[in-house]
Amino acid sequence: MEKLATGGMAEVYLAKAATTVGATRFIALKRILPHLSENSQFIQMFRSEAKVVMNLSHTNIVTVNDFGLEEGQFYLSMEFLAGQNLLQMYEHLQQFRISLSIQQIAFIGREVASGLHYAHHAVDASTGQPLNLIHRDMSPQNIMISYEGEVKIIDFGVAKAETQIDSTTAGALKGKFAYMSPEQIAGQALDARADIFSLGIVLWEMLAKARLFTGSDTPQILASVKELKIPTLTEVDSTIPQELSSIVKRMLARNKEVRYQTAEEVARDLSHFLNTKYPEFTMEDFSRFLKKNFSETYAKLRMKLTDYSKIEMAEGESVLRQKSRTSEKTEITTASIDDGLLDLEPSRHHLTKLDSLKLPDAKVLTAETSVAVVSTQERPASKVPDFNPHEEQRTNQKRTDLWIGLSLVLLLTALGGGYAWRKFKGRPAVAQVSADGPIYILRQNANGQVECVPNTGPCPESFGK
Repeated sequence: MEKLATGGMAEVYLAKAATTVGATRFIALKRILPHLSENSQFIQMFRSEAKVVMNLSHTNIVTVNDFGLEEGQFYLSMEFLAGQNLLQMYEHLQQFRISLSIQQIAFIGREVASGLHYAHHAVDASTGQPLNLIHRDMSPQNIMISYEGEVKIIDFGVAKAETQIDSTTAGALKGKFAYMSPEQIAGQALDARADIFSLGIVLWEMLAKARLFTGSDTPQILASVKELKIPTLTEVDSTIPQELSSIVKRMLARNKEVRYQTAEEVARDLSHFLNTKYPEFTMEDFSRFLKKNFSETYAKLRMKLTDYSKIEMAEGESVLRQKSRTSEKTEITTASIDDGLLDLEPSRHHLTKLDSLKLPDAKVLTAETSVAVVSTQERPASKVPDFNPHEEQRTNQKRTDLWIGLSLVLLLTALGGGYAWRKFKGRPAVAQVSADGPIYILRQNANGQVECVPNTGPCPESFGK
């Protein structure tokens, strides 16, 4: 439907997936950049990312549904999260001089730590062997926050697992320098504690409202990290609770043995802090804060998704096939996405624009009108019926008539049952029971209870049991 982001090695699109019940399900499609498609190193990185993330299933990690190769383009099909990354969210709030609260920051840290702990101890589903996974790029850009208050880690593209076919060159630096641990800067062997240090930088910056390691260029930033002069948070802001300051300080310990040994320990201490200081804080509270302070952005996104959901998959595919047959172009065209897309009318207007596009034979296309279509494999035309509004109207009329008939039957049945209930309510239903022995009578009283009345003989002793 549109391009969401472009990174160093891949770009991400918003797409719509077909479902068997006809419901709309939005996904994020990530594919390697076209000019890198022939680069074996980047292809290998993309393969490695897919191999790793397909093993991960956790509430604090964005889910990857599928991985494959389509017309020479590697892609990942991922969970679409309606929200922003932490950096985008922070910069937006700064414009209005709004700060995240202590409990919100602690909540974000706890959720990320939970996701990291799961990833650090994940196993290969096919072998059962530990992946020994390290994210190695734990930065605000890779922490997604949904408008529902969910916190999820994204982009394990530079993660290193033992199952990776070609290991990263020894000593090579990957990730963002300002969020690297000292051992990562020094090119030493890494373990899960490197991610804990990086998360500590993120929490320190959110609490201090300032960058921790700064510099005008990369060498200065690296020197700042190596120097490791980190003020305690209580020195920066006396209103920051000492307990939280101590947690972050331990996360940022230069000595790995002094640092938290597992992300689970971080999550546990942050949970204890929240339960002790802010026991009533919930994810729903965080969601309300986000929806209030991102009300315009949130409303526009909902409108956009509503418009996109009205585009019929079959109609879009028909347009694609028709244009693909007449088009001789094979290049992939891309365009920037702007807010003009939000002014589009419902699906009819979308389809009118789609029909006017010159679409190449690519699978992921972005049009100059900022509308993109993600097609599936081409199927024979006979399998996709042409859209006929009159036939659809007749079908809908038949369904309406059927429902009206069923409704009348149910109504008459209910009226009849109600009449019978009112007529016989409270009247005893009498039955005379005869056997080889004496005769006795069973009847139902006004309270609905069955009682036995002796006639030519007494009631049996077993009655009522």
